[in-house]
Amino acid sequence: MPNFLTYEQQVTKLEQLGIVAASTSDVIPAIKFHGYDKIVTDYIKTLTETETNIPFRTVESLVLFDFDLQTLLFKYIIQSETTLKTLFSHKIGHKFGIKKSEYLNHNKYQNPKPVERRIEFINNKFVKRKSFSKDPFAKYTDEENIPPWLYFSQVDLGDFINFYSEIDIDIKQDIAKDLITQKKAMLISDKNELVISSIKFMHSFRNKIAHGQHCFSFNTNKNIKFDNIAALASSEVISSTEYSKLNERIYILLLLVIIINPYKLIRDNFISDINILYDSYHNKFGNEFIQYFHSVSGIPTDYKYRLDVLNRSLW
Repeated sequence: MPNFLTYEQQVTKLEQLGIVAASTSDVIPAIKFHGYDKIVTDYIKTLTETETNIPFRTVESLVLFDFDLQTLLFKYIIQSETTLKTLFSHKIGHKFGIKKSEYLNHNKYQNPKPVERRIEFINNKFVKRKSFSKDPFAKYTDEENIPPWLYFSQVDLGDFINFYSEIDIDIKQDIAKDLITQKKAMLISDKNELVISSIKFMHSFRNKIAHGQHCFSFNTNKNIKFDNIAALASSEVISSTEYSKLNERIYILLLLVIIINPYKLIRDNFISDINILYDSYHNKFGNEFIQYFHSVSGIPTDYKYRLDVLNRSLW
């Protein structure tokens, strides 16, 4: 069982880990603001196993950068989710119709029974939450007229993935063609698999961050097949050796944002945003921070070059 520790005792505990904290006047305010466990993360504990006399300022900068990076990545994951749902809604609206009785008619799909179960599950959630009486659905006096692009915008990503997995293969392949570059030779079945596994990877990140896992120590069992990555990204971007170490970590997420985003403006904004964030911390906290950041996150030191190579080679 954990013991209650005063703030002064928590500072002593930091010192015992090898973090230079006692002589720093803002340590206790930082502990009050962040909480001890938010400062001494799992990756900080790992770092102190091999490093000593780590300045508290550097430790806190890693915690702050971790939060800023996960916030930035969350923004672009939401964008990828929106893009997928928008393409999906357009295609099923075109194929089946834009009334609920049309696009939610499981008998119109190639796998009616699994689709029926997914639709029932989603609708039951909406009913339980009284979603149809709230915005954005409330303006429709007749639920029948709610179009698919509005309906699916309100479906939880996990539920959407489950539904998406059951829909007609021609719809999924059309979406994969829209999302994955045409500049590289790749089987449509592999493109489809890459879209599904990518959105599952992103969903895993969303869930784990929401439940307290830290960005730098993120790991997941939602793997992306290396062959699919290698078909699109050269060894300059990620080699097979690097992939074996990073396939479950945050660097893969950076690549996926570029790989499944056909919209140049968003890709360019993403690369610019992450570089501006990185440079701002580098300028403020110096090279020691940068060294520790790459050590704990697994993101390559030349990531700027790699993302640029990937973006230019794909799009």
